[in-house]
Amino acid sequence: RESAPAAFPTPQLPLFGESASQPHLDVMPDLKSRVGEGGGSTTVVVSAAESLGQAPPGNLRITLATRLENQKKILAEYLETDSGQRLVTALCLLVYVALSLTIVMFNKWLLYFSGFHFPVALTMWHMAFCSILATVIIKGLKWVPPVEMTPTTYTTSVLPIGLFFSLSLWFGNSAFLYISVAFIQMLKALMPVAVFLVAVLLRTESLKWKTLGIMVIISLGVAITAVGQISINFTGVFYQLTGIVAEALRLVLTQVLLQSKGVKMNPITSLYYISPACFVFLGVPFYLLEYPKMIASDDWSLDIPVLFANGCVAFFLNIAVFLVIGRTSAVTMRVAGVVKDWSLICLSALLFGAKISWLTLSGYGVAFIGVTMYNIQKQRDAQEKRDKESAKASSLQSATATSETSNGNTK
Repeated sequence: RESAPAAFPTPQLPLFGESASQPHLDVMPDLKSRVGEGGGSTTVVVSAAESLGQAPPGNLRITLATRLENQKKILAEYLETDSGQRLVTALCLLVYVALSLTIVMFNKWLLYFSGFHFPVALTMWHMAFCSILATVIIKGLKWVPPVEMTPTTYTTSVLPIGLFFSLSLWFGNSAFLYISVAFIQMLKALMPVAVFLVAVLLRTESLKWKTLGIMVIISLGVAITAVGQISINFTGVFYQLTGIVAEALRLVLTQVLLQSKGVKMNPITSLYYISPACFVFLGVPFYLLEYPKMIASDDWSLDIPVLFANGCVAFFLNIAVFLVIGRTSAVTMRVAGVVKDWSLICLSALLFGAKISWLTLSGYGVAFIGVTMYNIQKQRDAQEKRDKESAKASSLQSATATSETSNGNTK
């Protein structure tokens, strides 16, 4: 008789789904029964023979690919349910708010604290980075279809929008050099006022006394906010207000020049068509204002990984906006914007030590109430417009049916 081995080989790993204290040999019958049923189990098997250093039987091996494939099917089936769709929408909103907070705080840190005090150069980098990735998505991967764009439409519509968009980004980013993130967000409450006034001037919206009263409330709140500032830098205020006016012109011109012609662009196609124009327009102030300073001064640094990360955040924010718009309503977007604004005010105080007085918060509260009233009114106006269009379509269908019935009776 041969003597027993001095040491029995110790199994390397327990089976997935089995107790760590259970020997591998004890589960062999169970494995055989599973495989005998057609291999439907998604468990990755490390057989007893394999754990002993021997070649496992071919009919006892269930691959990791099978497990992953079955898990993908289960996940896909869940995402098709109502609860799965709600989960995806909530995740998209969470990502949108998180990226919105990140890009604002990132830009503030990069322009004010890191030593890279060149907002035009940073904005040009954003435009170049986003333009390249948008081209890859539309032309290379073909995930998003392009918009039918003629040279005339691009010249007469896209270029003016790109001009005001570049001005909005330039002045908005420049404000980070002079005033706090919290104060910037409070000044942005004037955006509805600027959009309303520009729309009235360009005759895309009629002057309504109720809307005008709401605009007065918003303006009063922002004025109180400015008075409550412990220290105010008028250069930063000028940059931010100019950026708000440029953004209002961009929004109204988008409606006048593109939507009126039936051209509708999502955030990805907007980057594809508008970002190159913005890059060219921003090249003028960069060459005249920032390039000489960059050449003459050595007290700045260019960290490529940081700029790359900043560009990625800016681009994926547009992706998040694209996904959120496709899954939510305008009301949900406005609510998410409110959460973002208040979060930025709190983060500015916590991370960058921005000083916020109670008078400033009170003024922003008044402006916030006005913005909420404006959003509610816009939602009601949109609903009334939809109701009128629906009633008009119904009456037209009724008239058509009556006419057909009358013609049939005459025949």
